[in-house]
Amino acid sequence: MSLNSPWTPDPAKFSELADGFRVIRYIAVATYAAWLWDSFLTLSDDIRLFREFKSSLTDVVYLFSRISAFAFLTATVSFLCTVTPLEGSDSVNQFAETAMEAKCHDAVKPMIWLSMISLPPNSLLFVIRIRAVFYDSKITQGFFATLWLSVLAGALIQPFCVTFNYSNVFHTCIATTVRPYCTSGAITVMLHDTMVLLAISTKIILQTFVGSWKEKLKTFFSTNEMPQVSRLLVRTGQQYYL
Repeated sequence: MSLNSPWTPDPAKFSELADGFRVIRYIAVATYAAWLWDSFLTLSDDIRLFREFKSSLTDVVYLFSRISAFAFLTATVSFLCTVTPLEGSDSVNQFAETAMEAKCHDAVKPMIWLSMISLPPNSLLFVIRIRAVFYDSKITQGFFATLWLSVLAGALIQPFCVTFNYSNVFHTCIATTVRPYCTSGAITVMLHDTMVLLAISTKIILQTFVGSWKEKLKTFFSTNEMPQVSRLLVRTGQQYYL
């Protein structure tokens, strides 16, 4: 493979970019560990949710969001930790490079497709919160439902907006083609979730607390003074779904 190919960066920048890959792996592993720890802490609530209460569509969405998030994080960590040949003998590295060069694009497919699958149900949980808080406003519910459809659309295009190829310089799979609309998925998710948080927070401030705006904000950010239901609406927690 020519060093001048579009997917093979300048070898002079190898150290800098290699450090970047390493940092990404550390962040992914740390995120994965934090997610597993959170899941362990809330496992009893999850079991209670399905044992003691009648299952509903909300419960199904919640369970699917947890499973899909676990699958996506597992695929991401597995990809980032295995695409680069392990330090060792040249024969081991050469074997790993040959295998990855042939299967680079296939190796990244699970991560991309699971990203598409996991984003919509996790954002749908926010829409469920909106329906609970703005039960008397069909317009608000419709607005956020429409906004969620944009999240769904952004997720559906993820598998088709990035192409990966093997780099002989970095000994790993790197993105060689990133289409302009590739970031739409992340942007719509951030926009949707941020607007949900702001809408629910504003509703809670206006209807739960009294006094001036300064006093309302002070009470809102003081978790000891906030009612339990309000705290559960703002935070992510299994108790909300109970």
